Parts: sequence; C-alpha cells; structure tokens
Amino acid sequence: MKVIYKKNIIIGGIIFIFLIGIIILCMNIKIEKVEEIEPEGEISNEDIKTINITGYYYNKETNQIVSKECLVNREELLIDLYENLLLKIMEDNSDEMLLSINEIVKLNLKECRYDSGNIKVYFDNSIDEFNSLDLNMKKTIIQIIEKTLKEINEIRNVEIFFNNEMIVIE
Repeated sequence: MKVIYKKNIIIGGIIFIFLIGIIILCMNIKIEKVEEIEPEGEISNEDIKTINITGYYYNKETNQIVSKECLVNREELLIDLYENLLLKIMEDNSDEMLLSINEIVKLNLKECRYDSGNIKVYFDNSIDEFNSLDLNMKKTIIQIIEKTLKEINEIRNVEIFFNNEMIVIE
C-alpha cells in the first residue's frame, strides 16, 4: 500500500505542477527581465535648455521653400511659443544659401493669437513693403509662415493680418 500511496503522491504532484503551468500560460503572464538603459553620452545643461524645431526658409538658388532644423531656447518657446517660433525664422539665418523672411522683406511682428487650432498672426506697419513684392514672393512668405507654424501639431489654420486687415493671396 505504501508504494501505491507514494506513486499517487508523485503523480498528483506532477499533475499539480502541470496544471499550474497551464494556468500561467492561459493568463499570459510574462516574466520579463528588466534591463537598465544607460545613456550613450552625458546630457549637458545646454541640451536641456534647447529644443530642435523645423523652420522654413527660402533657398535663393533653387527659389524653393526648404526646411531647416533650428535650435531654440526651450524657456523662450514656453513663454510665447508662436511668436518666438516666428521670430526665429524671420531673423535667424546661419546658412548663406537660405534667406530668412526679414532678408526678403522687413516685417514687424505684433502678436500671435491662438484659438482652438487656429492662429492669427498680426504684423504692424509692414503692408507697404509686403505689397511691393511680386505675387510669387508674397505667396512664398505666406507659405513659409504657414508651414513653420503647422509644424506644431495643434495648428490647423493660419491667418495673416497686416494692420488688422487679413491678407488673402490667390
């Protein structure tokens, strides 16, 4: 009787372990090894303070609008994201092949107003200079402003105003 009793205990144990295995598989429990990820290099304070954004510029050789990564101070963007982004593409140009907006025409940015995916960009006292440009260059400047602002995911529509009058170029 003792031998049969021992066999039953061994068979019962094997069945018990088998059932536990099936339950674990059915519950799809995964035991993963957690690996610590080490940074490839040191992160400097400058890396933390700046952010890359895509700005658009005019290429004077190809007469095309081209994108360029710009390094912008994160704190300035947080204060007034839209105005600082526009000021960056209007003034900054470290590439002699590319023209910033103010190298084409001097525009005075007054303010940007954001409301539910729409942004209105207001310029002051710039309409005469803007109107002196040919139609293609006017369209190019409007496209540069629109493309740059639409890099921000929440922007769907851009309206541009000179002296509180909306500019529509067809």
